[in-house]
Amino acid sequence: MRRAAVAGLSGLAAAGWLGCGSARQPVVPADCVADPGAIASALTQAPRPVTLPGGTPLSSCARDASGAADLQNLGVVMVAVAEDLGSQVPGSDRAALELGYLVGTMRRGMAGDNGVHAELERRLEQAMPEGVAASRRAAYERGLRAGAGAG
Repeated sequence: MRRAAVAGLSGLAAAGWLGCGSARQPVVPADCVADPGAIASALTQAPRPVTLPGGTPLSSCARDASGAADLQNLGVVMVAVAEDLGSQVPGSDRAALELGYLVGTMRRGMAGDNGVHAELERRLEQAMPEGVAASRRAAYERGLRAGAGAG
């Protein structure tokens, strides 16, 4: 009897383990994490909808990042792009618009999620320098709206 119970529990555990692996999790497209330069180049499409070279909408990068490793990889790339744009914002309305778009589209992709996604959003938002000219702030806000709406 005991041997049968152990075998039965082992079978249930194996079935449960197999069942856990059968649910397909979204996969972050490779072009979302491959090259910050490609993402920066794609952002020149803003305020129109931005798609990456492989055809991936930028907002889907955040939406499809479900695991810790996905978020870490995505965060490294997106924060690098945001920091580079942020360093250009004091002299460029265009950089402000693109940074705003990046933040807006990432927010859109992460909508309804908290936790680690919120930390990534915070890091992206911090790339916008304080005390910039009103025109830069307005360009950033235009980018935010465009990214949140069409990202």
